[in-house]
Amino acid sequence: MVQVKGFKGIRPTKEKSEDIAAVPYDVVNSGEAKLIAKENPLSFLKIDRAEINFDEDIDFQDPKVYEKAKELIEEYIAKGFFLEDPDESIYIYEQRWKDVVQKGIVCLSSCEDYLDKKVKIHEHTLTAKEIDRTNHIDITNYHTGPIFLLYREKKEIQEAIEEGIKTGEVIFDFERDGVKHKGYRIEPRKLEELFKDVDATYIADGHHRCKSAINVYEKRKEEDRLTEGSGYFLSVIFPKNEVKILPYNRIVKDLSPYSEEEFVGKLKEYYEVEEIEDYRDPVGKFNATVFVGNTFYSIDLKEDKKSEDPVDSLDAAVMQKYNFDDILGIKNPKEDKRLEFVGGIREPAFAIEKVKDEGGAAFFLWATTVEELLNVADHDRIMPPKCTWFEPKLQSGLFLHRL
Repeated sequence: MVQVKGFKGIRPTKEKSEDIAAVPYDVVNSGEAKLIAKENPLSFLKIDRAEINFDEDIDFQDPKVYEKAKELIEEYIAKGFFLEDPDESIYIYEQRWKDVVQKGIVCLSSCEDYLDKKVKIHEHTLTAKEIDRTNHIDITNYHTGPIFLLYREKKEIQEAIEEGIKTGEVIFDFERDGVKHKGYRIEPRKLEELFKDVDATYIADGHHRCKSAINVYEKRKEEDRLTEGSGYFLSVIFPKNEVKILPYNRIVKDLSPYSEEEFVGKLKEYYEVEEIEDYRDPVGKFNATVFVGNTFYSIDLKEDKKSEDPVDSLDAAVMQKYNFDDILGIKNPKEDKRLEFVGGIREPAFAIEKVKDEGGAAFFLWATTVEELLNVADHDRIMPPKCTWFEPKLQSGLFLHRL
């Protein structure tokens, strides 16, 4: 069983929710965040990326940055931009984008569940990013960014969510960049009970924020300053059958030591290669589209190269092993400057035009499935970098949890 818990949410008023809501802190850099906040002075990026509030250049890990974030939260509360619900609640966060309709619950998840591996991971974290969010949580004393979790859907939970949508208080309702965001506040007890029959939840997005919340929990426990709120982290939990993973494509900027023609010849050692007239999406697992030398190719992995291993069978792992490591010698995809990752929200034309202008090759992958993600996590394994691009993204600033 996993523990989910209602909480007294600190959240924007319905009138201010659209102005405050912002993209996650880690999908924009400081310059981009500053431009967004200039256009919208209430943007939550002023809190999540508080370095943008300083005129002088300042390191984003300077303690003054986190103190500024804390000051702004309290200012937003004092000015009535945020309110605190009087009773513990669970919230429903509904998003609609193209053919995707996902309805998750906003609640607290247990830090002990994470430590007991009932909250399962599929990604390693980077120490520098952990330190940043750990300091942000500890100094502000707030969880500001919910962790995007998944669970294997259960009929009773889905029914309770639908009932909550019918009867709950609507707390925000707005559209941004083609995504409709709607939130509801409901009584928490029924869902708290129903989740006791869920064996595990899975991190879809937010590994660094989650590990940072755990760091604060363990730090405060060791320092004997643990509060009840420190034992939980803010989460949005969606059923796996409602979420959408887009492909995470790749560009290689330099094919050396091979010419474009030689590179295609090397691909034929691993794939059945067919020249095609124009771009087309991959047609299934172990199939990809490659653009090189102003020509499109459909490549199908040869049978003797296929694996059933939870990680090695991922299309991103196949491409890393054969195309990048074996052929091009790109052994560290996180660090090698020849390799660029392109999130699936970008149209194929972006990568195609870049290759036309700069050379190299573009690789369009079959998207990782949700079941593949869960299977990797269930086996306590780690995915290669940049395997999943979830869309739509959660907005930050709609829910805060005071520790």
